[in-house]
Amino acid sequence: MKKAILLLVMLSTGLPACKYDDGPFLTVYTKLERVAGFFFFDRVVENGANLTEEYADQNIQFHKNDQRTFAWELFPLDPENPTQTDNMRFGTWAFEDNEQFIRMKIFSPDADSIQHDWRWEIKRLSYKDLWLERQDENGQTVAWRLWKWY
Repeated sequence: MKKAILLLVMLSTGLPACKYDDGPFLTVYTKLERVAGFFFFDRVVENGANLTEEYADQNIQFHKNDQRTFAWELFPLDPENPTQTDNMRFGTWAFEDNEQFIRMKIFSPDADSIQHDWRWEIKRLSYKDLWLERQDENGQTVAWRLWKWY
């Protein structure tokens, strides 16, 4: 009995606590491996309004390269317009504050300036889920729930 209690105490102090509000409690993947990948929008809420339908065809691919870039496809390309270039946004991302936040800098369409600079609080970061929340410039809450295609 004493051995079982000792083992339980050793395990409970050796395991990391849940870092994000919605988990996970324990994972074998690094935070970088969990963010990197091809994500779709599962749920989008802005100021209490469900805008998920507006994001239904969008996706974001986070790269784990040295520059930490991402590509955001706003809508599928029109097969009738093969030279269309306005469907993509590109930018960089980085962890901040002990990996509690992700900063996303989105370049303007001509890539000569930063169009948006968003700081998201990470609510959940599992291998297949990335839940983010931020305040917009008007103090309204914006929440994204993303799921990974793999």
